[in-house]
Amino acid sequence: STSNAPPGGADEEVLLTTELPDKQWMGSSRCGSTWRAKVHGEDAVIKVVDVDQQPELQEELAHEVAMYEALRELQGRVVPRLLFHGWLWEGSLRGLATSYVGPSLADCRQPLSEQVRASALQALSSLHERGVLHGDIRLENFVVQGASLAGSETSSPQVFMIDLGLSRVARSELGEHGGVCDTERAKLRMLLGVEGV
Repeated sequence: STSNAPPGGADEEVLLTTELPDKQWMGSSRCGSTWRAKVHGEDAVIKVVDVDQQPELQEELAHEVAMYEALRELQGRVVPRLLFHGWLWEGSLRGLATSYVGPSLADCRQPLSEQVRASALQALSSLHERGVLHGDIRLENFVVQGASLAGSETSSPQVFMIDLGLSRVARSELGEHGGVCDTERAKLRMLLGVEGV
């Protein structure tokens, strides 16, 4: 693909509108808009930032790409796979695309199954085991694949964490890892309605 967009880093690409003919708008948030489309033939979610309108978000998007790359071994198991990052369309849009996993836990209109809750807690633990704090624990940032959100005893849902823009490596020299991990875990347990420690 070619474009008149400014060049990015060596690993960056450019996606043109014509390469995403079936894109569908999913929503907007403080950090841009989200679209669903096929990227490199795979169902994907694309986070888009207009760097002319919101230049401060370019750094956050670059940070999120760096976190996905740092968590490469967890991609496809705990976080979605990073499929693309770079310039989008024919203007000043930058974005990243990850594999589409499924609906968020916030979209559930019924109680979450025990398997879904356990998988969400395990996903967060996997991040913490690598010394990474998510930084934005909300049900919207947990998506489920492989089962209905309510699940059944025979289903095996897999919960993934998304939106790593506020994540960071814990600063163990400040004793931050244990305390902040405990806070994130407690918040998730509360959101999931899980009792106990």
